[in-house]
Amino acid sequence: MSSQRHIRRVRTRKAAGLAALVAALCAGSSALAVTVRLDETKVVRLRAAAGDVFLGNAAVADVTMLAPDRIAIIGRGYGATSLLITDHAGRSIYSDQINVSPTDADRVQLHRGGLESNFTCSPRCERTPLPGEDKASADAVSGVYKDYASGARGDAAASTPP
Repeated sequence: MSSQRHIRRVRTRKAAGLAALVAALCAGSSALAVTVRLDETKVVRLRAAAGDVFLGNAAVADVTMLAPDRIAIIGRGYGATSLLITDHAGRSIYSDQINVSPTDADRVQLHRGGLESNFTCSPRCERTPLPGEDKASADAVSGVYKDYASGARGDAAASTPP
């Protein structure tokens, strides 16, 4: 009997330890990523004055110093990049992954075959090209949208792009 109690206690301790480890990893993972929407800004306060700023991919995000201990992260393109900030002695004071996501509010995507065009509608729809969008194909889809919006008769989707 005593050996069975000992085995149960060991299993209980292992389960409690595993649960604590999972909780710590989950808590840490949420603190290890900053999400910024495309063309929007998030302000982050640093724990010390910044010395050097290292950004993995400037096409994804941009960093602006607002004060020695405050930065603004701006979403420039979809994706993820890393951000490392050191103090004047070279010690890391901030290290995060920056994720740039799309803004969903008031957005409309118009598709025609393999072509895509993006619009922001508030209250009128205006063309808003997104990173990586091919201008020529987007303009073709936009022409179809303009025909539709102006009330042109006929099947706009069946018309040939300009």
